[in-house]
Amino acid sequence: MSGVLERIGRPRVFVLDFSDVPMVDSTGAKTLKRLAEKLALTGTLIFITGASLKVRRSLLLAGLSKPIIRYAKRLIKLSDSLARVPIKLLPLGCALISR
Repeated sequence: MSGVLERIGRPRVFVLDFSDVPMVDSTGAKTLKRLAEKLALTGTLIFITGASLKVRRSLLLAGLSKPIIRYAKRLIKLSDSLARVPIKLLPLGCALISR
């Protein structure tokens, strides 16, 4: 996990698109929570978009909720609100938004 943080630096906003994720197990959710907590310590806003109700429920049960995580139904709606911020798309449905 520290390798991921070293590669991405300190983004202002970190977006995870879960549109194609059918399920999340407890190990994945806990790993994501640790990553989100570390990013939140640096002031990064973290958004999860496109998560189904089943996936969102699993993430919420793992503690991925406000203030650490914010949810958006679609990446398009989120990008409208962040239109003036430069966005760098990454593989695996992630996006970094620069400071």
